[in-house]
Amino acid sequence: MQKSFVAIIQLFILLISASFVEATPPLRKAGIGYRYGFIEKSVIFSSQYGTSSERDISPSTGEIEGVNSYVYTDTAVSEATYTRSPVAIQFPENPAGGNSDIFAVHSFIIDYSGFEFKDLPPKLIDGLNYVDLINANYLSILSDDTNLSKFKEEFPEYQGVIDSLVEPSLSADYKSESLSLGWQLNLFFPFWTNNRIAQFGFGFGFALLNGSYTIKLCDPYIISAESKKNVRGYNFREVICSNETELYTHSFLRLVPFGLIHLKGYSYIGDNLEINFLEFDVLTPGADITNFDFHGVNLGSEDKKMKTTLWNSEYNLFSVILTW
Repeated sequence: MQKSFVAIIQLFILLISASFVEATPPLRKAGIGYRYGFIEKSVIFSSQYGTSSERDISPSTGEIEGVNSYVYTDTAVSEATYTRSPVAIQFPENPAGGNSDIFAVHSFIIDYSGFEFKDLPPKLIDGLNYVDLINANYLSILSDDTNLSKFKEEFPEYQGVIDSLVEPSLSADYKSESLSLGWQLNLFFPFWTNNRIAQFGFGFGFALLNGSYTIKLCDPYIISAESKKNVRGYNFREVICSNETELYTHSFLRLVPFGLIHLKGYSYIGDNLEINFLEFDVLTPGADITNFDFHGVNLGSEDKKMKTTLWNSEYNLFSVILTW
């Protein structure tokens, strides 16, 4: 009985092994379909000292090494998560080599996204964060709790309008659309005939960004006492920019390079149907992190400008693609 059981196990292993030695697993075809996922954006408005692109950037805290951050996306008081465009467009894959254990493919990629931030919060001084302020019920932001004093030092031409207000704080509005076109190389593990697991890869390309932003003062900046839920079900607080004073508005249309890190959990590749679960993309520095100043927020001399840094991550819970 035991020998029979061992023989069955050996046969099962042999059948599985045979499924891995197929010379060329089915490749993705051109197609269009539906996806359900989210896009998370983080924006930081900061000083611009020099042109180094090798600074440590923390989107969650608004910190950029070696510069002063003034306004940023904080998930406690910003709705930074949006539902992605449901339309997924796919280019066909081409084989790039591999063996029975792992396979490589490459393809072109295209995507569109759009979003808008209103009344972004001021960067707080070191040691303070919005979660602690909310828990302590401090809902009206004090000027001394923000980096406003550093802003006045860097841009003294705005000291007069700032000092004329009672309890000012910096804030910003930002809206943008992007159309991205690029190339990516992916590695995956073939599993049975039409199944893939653990696909991962990288890519690069260019994104056309079209949008605008406004730097402004709020007097005061107020956090709502009631919580709301974003599209993922996480709590955040809405904010009110009271008695706002506009400092600068800028529109931009710019082509920027991007780098892409791609992960995909599981895929079924059929003749005319493709199903994917757990897809994740991060646009990396030099990409939708735009270490460009968009020719302005020219609040001072030519060597003193505000810089907009945009961090982007996208993920799908699932997608269904009809192919041809």
